[in-house]
Amino acid sequence: RLILLVAEEELKHIEISKRIGIVQSQIPQWIKRWQEANKETKVEERLKDRPRSGRKARITAEQWCKIMALACEKPENHGVPITHWRHSTLTAEIIKQGIVDKISMSHVGEFLKKQNYNPIEASIG
Repeated sequence: RLILLVAEEELKHIEISKRIGIVQSQIPQWIKRWQEANKETKVEERLKDRPRSGRKARITAEQWCKIMALACEKPENHGVPITHWRHSTLTAEIIKQGIVDKISMSHVGEFLKKQNYNPIEASIG
């Protein structure tokens, strides 16, 4: 939105980019979208992001929270005879508990990595 206001000042794209702190290549697409939009459409509608391609997430935020909570518990609390979760045993337990129907070990591992998960610090209770 700010792009459009600054563009009204007839600044060059490099100047707009510096002033707003965005990538210069994004500026023309927003200006073009604004100019091509139906002028009778409400401003809020003209400024909305367009629908994105790709599939919707299969795992909800609530499910991810449950996965993280499980990862922070001791495996032995769930009848798993190890002291720290491995991706394979955690994945199996996630499915066993019905948190999700299916999930790959690599997906679990990527999620835990993004959360800076440390199994030694995490097994608290």
